[in-house]
Amino acid sequence: MVSNVGCYLTQIVFYCSNAGTAWTITLKDKASSPKTWLGPLTMTVPTDKLPVKIFFDEPLFFDGGIDVVSTGTTAGEVAGALNFVESDQ
Repeated sequence: MVSNVGCYLTQIVFYCSNAGTAWTITLKDKASSPKTWLGPLTMTVPTDKLPVKIFFDEPLFFDGGIDVVSTGTTAGEVAGALNFVESDQ
């Protein structure tokens, strides 16, 4: 869990240093019927060794907060940052 209140996500930056086995990451909100906003993203180690940057033209509203959900046979390693602003909606 990243946040437990409504928030607007503007960008994501991540770098996968170990992809694990069949490893994916999904970003969902925490509404009563959760909405998947991004993913599942298959994690791979980039050949250029640069982080992946995802910018949104319009911020995405995550009702009730942001959950980062990972799945796979074996976990991997990823470093990341989410740029978001919490809302009082």
